[in-house]
Amino acid sequence: MVKESAYKKPQKLPFIQKVIKKYLAQNKNIKNCLKSSNLTKYTTGQNNPEMDNALKHLGEFYFLPNFGNLGDGFIAACAYQYLEARQYPYQVYQRSTSWLYQQPFNFVYGGGGLWINLYQKAYRNIINIFKSPHLKKCVILPSSFNNCDDLFEVLDERFTVFCREENSYKYCKSMNSKANFYLADDLAVNCDINMFRQDLSDPGALNDFFYNNNNFLYVYNAYKKLLKKSQNELSKIKDFKVGYFFRQDKERLIVNNPAQSGIDLSAFCSHQWTDSGFAFLATRIFLDFIGRFDIIVTDRLHIAIAAAKLGKKVLALDNSYGKIAAIYKHSLQNKFENIKLIDPENIESELANIGDFVSKKSFCCTLPQNLKDFITSYGSVRNKHGYEKLT
Repeated sequence: MVKESAYKKPQKLPFIQKVIKKYLAQNKNIKNCLKSSNLTKYTTGQNNPEMDNALKHLGEFYFLPNFGNLGDGFIAACAYQYLEARQYPYQVYQRSTSWLYQQPFNFVYGGGGLWINLYQKAYRNIINIFKSPHLKKCVILPSSFNNCDDLFEVLDERFTVFCREENSYKYCKSMNSKANFYLADDLAVNCDINMFRQDLSDPGALNDFFYNNNNFLYVYNAYKKLLKKSQNELSKIKDFKVGYFFRQDKERLIVNNPAQSGIDLSAFCSHQWTDSGFAFLATRIFLDFIGRFDIIVTDRLHIAIAAAKLGKKVLALDNSYGKIAAIYKHSLQNKFENIKLIDPENIESELANIGDFVSKKSFCCTLPQNLKDFITSYGSVRNKHGYEKLT
């Protein structure tokens, strides 16, 4: 574990949280959970020797997930699963406490789609971390790279970068000859999705939760807001045969949705994802929503990946700069028989070809509806690395 004792500032727990914790600790159901475990060991299907080797040789390191939408939350949850399964000695990097990093440190940045010119303002904040005179070594987990030339000005032999498709790999290699570049699947592709189905109960983690100072009320309010948004949208849907999920941001290629029921599920929330417990529960909401449909039509990469892993028929459409087509070619078409990349004008004909398909799998889990159930699940994730700070 990264040594933090010399840098840890004392944190006062709000009085209302102390009262709530004391009350919940006496709850019969929670007392039972403190006696019996229902937590399966972290597992993941990731198999990338280069990535394992790069992280293993870091020793202790700080990890920062990619800030972003609910799809980024899914990536973050998969990253935590991967790191925990291999028991890497890490802490979450907290950008609000830069004073922590005034001595040599290793750094891992989470995968995703940050490194494009559309998000230059955001990724320059990460480049500033890369420029730290105290940075020893850095790993960038599987990401896409497009028109981000300023990134390559700071990459050198200390950096190991994983590209999640060929276009990014070729672009990176053409721009920089100092860093180490490798191809790798997006972290969500090989995750153990069954883990997110579990109703967790870990006595050790719950005991730690009740004795530690953590801002769980903030996280609970963020969770409630996301759950309410999800349930409200689900209540409007009359037919769950086909789910249309289309992005409404700068990456969209489709200007007009081909269906009035189009939903931008990924945009339901945006967070820093530095809280592994919140990322876990948000991912369950994400998967629960997708799991209710038989067929998914989407231009959101991680909705397509999640749906494919849940056994849905998936019609995937590209985004504005070819990310989904490239990842489909590199990873998805060989791993999932139930996903197909199509052109927007072919949606109706492709749906007609699928016919009356009914998915055999669904995502069945119990989503906490109240504070007691939330605490049981959230406290059982053993969230010892960092707590959510930003909305």
